[in-house]
Amino acid sequence: MLDKNREKNKEAADEEDRVVRLKPLFSIKPGVYLTALYAAVIFIIIFLIFFAPSLKAGGTIYHFTSEPSGAAVRVDGVYMGASPCDVVVKKGEREITFIAPGFNSASQKAASGFSPLAGGPLQRKIKIHAVLTQTTPLSALTEGARDYASWSFAADGSGLYQTPLSLSLGAKRSAAYFKADSGVKNEAGALLLASARFINSAHGLKDFILAKMYLETGGKALTPPVLTEAVLNIALALQKEPLLTVALAEFLPEQYAGIILESGLYPREIIDFTGENKHLSDEKAVFGSVLTVSGVNFIEVKGGSFTQSAAFPRVLNMEPFYIAETEISAASYAAFTAENSEWSAENTASLIEKGLVTEDYLLSSKDYAGSSVCGISAYAAEAYCAWLSLKLPAALARDYEVRPPSEAEWEYAAKSSGPLSVRRLKNMTHSPEEEGGAGLWEWCSDGFAAQNYISAPKEALDKIPSPQRNVRGGAWVNPPLSVNAETRASLPPSSCSPFVSARPVIVKKER
Repeated sequence: MLDKNREKNKEAADEEDRVVRLKPLFSIKPGVYLTALYAAVIFIIIFLIFFAPSLKAGGTIYHFTSEPSGAAVRVDGVYMGASPCDVVVKKGEREITFIAPGFNSASQKAASGFSPLAGGPLQRKIKIHAVLTQTTPLSALTEGARDYASWSFAADGSGLYQTPLSLSLGAKRSAAYFKADSGVKNEAGALLLASARFINSAHGLKDFILAKMYLETGGKALTPPVLTEAVLNIALALQKEPLLTVALAEFLPEQYAGIILESGLYPREIIDFTGENKHLSDEKAVFGSVLTVSGVNFIEVKGGSFTQSAAFPRVLNMEPFYIAETEISAASYAAFTAENSEWSAENTASLIEKGLVTEDYLLSSKDYAGSSVCGISAYAAEAYCAWLSLKLPAALARDYEVRPPSEAEWEYAAKSSGPLSVRRLKNMTHSPEEEGGAGLWEWCSDGFAAQNYISAPKEALDKIPSPQRNVRGGAWVNPPLSVNAETRASLPPSSCSPFVSARPVIVKKER
């Protein structure tokens, strides 16, 4: 019994030793200063959540919205996001600017103060809404179409980036404004048709179809009744422009493309179900007299018609023109730069700064043995042709001009100068007969469009220029049989390559 009592007393003593007893701090009882400590910790947590962001931001949070939505928001010229968005605007007087393609920018001053809750969950938002106006009734669509044309030369979107739906966004924004104005709607249809020339992928086709939907519905939400009406209108449009079905059949999934191919809209008279071309015309150009301008021999090409195959074969009627017997010679280009020193090799840096050439301007491959000038941009070729126009005989100077050939003019002449005819044009294509020849790719005057068979009014085409120019012919480095008179390629107009030159034509001026 005594042992048990001793054991209990020992345990009680040990328990007493384990109890921590706080002593008063500056005569303040522990219960008081512990309560104050806990309160301080809670205050710090609240401060970090509610007030610290405002101290870091030093301003007030704004909620920006705009019509149309998606406008870029800039604060003192610095991009902060796309509307709708929340932005903490630093303290002080700031200039807020909303920017959207095809719309006039809208700006206003904002005096941002200090909000103790800015950035926290109880933040006070100041709302700013901007209404932007289009610079013209279809400026948003036009800007979207230009962006669409530029993206058509990029690879399909990947994990690194996604190709934007520029065309449909521009159509949606413009469609909400022109409403029932039939004249503007017809102009929008022409712009969309010009844009169809740049369809080159399933994604591009999707963007085009969405744009067509928005134009047909006036930018409304695609409810079932609205969608039904839009589909009917699109079917009617395809009846008027059956060549659009070619692009549909090319880029739609196979099961849907088959429906297009079987439909009465598909132009079977030119392409059959196997996709083989049916050439409608085998007529060759007839060459005529020779005209010499400042030492350059031009051969007359009689007018006629021929089948331009390219992306879609069709017969084109050609007006007569003259085409240079050879590419621009190095000697002739030297004469041009002697009279126009801004285009000399010594001024390459200045030309690069102006965006007219690249660093390979007038550079030639060490293995090139030809006499043609190479390493010229499309802009340089145009400048040379403008100079040569001033050398035309007086009888031609008023109504004719010198320029690079159109893609159709180039192909018409090239097909007619093949091995089965008297060969008057030198090195136009690198054919088997020319192995070891000195031919170069040659600049054309028109922009490259993947679906160049789709026609549109000239006014619409002029508003949506291609960011790249056609080049034709192939160069001496291309293996024989790899390039022929129908091979299409393109480059940005400022590009300079040791494998590219130009072959001028003399044509009637457009009036």
